[in-house]
Amino acid sequence: MAQNRPPPSFQEYANNWLANRHYRLATLAERGLLQTMRYECWVNHSLPSDPATLARVIGFTSEEVSRALPAVMPFFAETAEGQIISPELED
Repeated sequence: MAQNRPPPSFQEYANNWLANRHYRLATLAERGLLQTMRYECWVNHSLPSDPATLARVIGFTSEEVSRALPAVMPFFAETAEGQIISPELED
């Protein structure tokens, strides 16, 4: 019997990340925020766009998120409802 549930994983290729200039130029903190946000989007489909609320959701300080967020936003989109989504994962 088929079950109506989301896929448990997504496929990712390391060479796509390593070839991406935005990723290569990101600091270690920015890369960590990027991956944390992607994982959160995979499970919950979106994140709050307010940096203070986002920080609480993902377990980092507001200062850490505010510093790194501009560098990772090219990988995401903001909805009219004030949510951050990953267009790549949504596809």
